[in-house]
Amino acid sequence: MTNNKNILQAVAVLVVVSDSQQHIKEAKKLTTAITETLRLPLLKSKIDTYPKFPHSFKITLFFKIQEQEDKIRCGLLHTARLCTPWLCWYDEEEDTLELIFNRESSTRYTHTALKDIRWGNWTIENIDITE
Repeated sequence: MTNNKNILQAVAVLVVVSDSQQHIKEAKKLTTAITETLRLPLLKSKIDTYPKFPHSFKITLFFKIQEQEDKIRCGLLHTARLCTPWLCWYDEEEDTLELIFNRESSTRYTHTALKDIRWGNWTIENIDITE
């Protein structure tokens, strides 16, 4: 007998574009700094070169979050652990939240290890984890 019921997991997806990084080991170090700062269970990560900017990488991180966790509060609290300010788009009807970070003159980083974050995007998605 097959169980056709899909299992959905709430997942925070953080995409970061770094700069001033000539080698992938620097992007891996930034990935570790982000993961340690957020203190969320990391499900998977991916690092690719980012051709739009010289010496840049695109880092995609998937974090497990609690289903009952408030999406707005979760997003705001966790992204503020990295840097500020973040722009917020919330759609009440769709119950979706998107946070966008662009480095600017007023940017503040919580740790010097995070200073290579040039751009960031935070969303929360329900991912099918059915096996």
